[in-house]
Amino acid sequence: GGTGTGASAPPAVDRSRAAGLGGSKSWNDCPFPPEADVDNIDQAAVLVQITVAPDGRASGVRVVSDPGHGFGRSARACAMQRRYQTALDRDGSPIGGTFSVNVTFAR
Repeated sequence: GGTGTGASAPPAVDRSRAAGLGGSKSWNDCPFPPEADVDNIDQAAVLVQITVAPDGRASGVRVVSDPGHGFGRSARACAMQRRYQTALDRDGSPIGGTFSVNVTFAR
């Protein structure tokens, strides 16, 4: 008789990933807010934190850094309309997740 430990299962493959941008990485289609037109502002950046549901839709968007002039509101509205890459658990099943993105406005 041997002292073997028997057949062991192969290590499980980790299929996890973080939530993130899906499809196009361009945010050029976010509309400029009217306040920026009035104030003659041609560029701005807004940092948003996006919570992605397991179906790839934004379930929440929090403006982290807002330069004002309506850019935060516009970035939030734009982010809510997009679809995202869902986060996956170790088995590869979709789960909710959160990530941040810088939305840049420029004319």
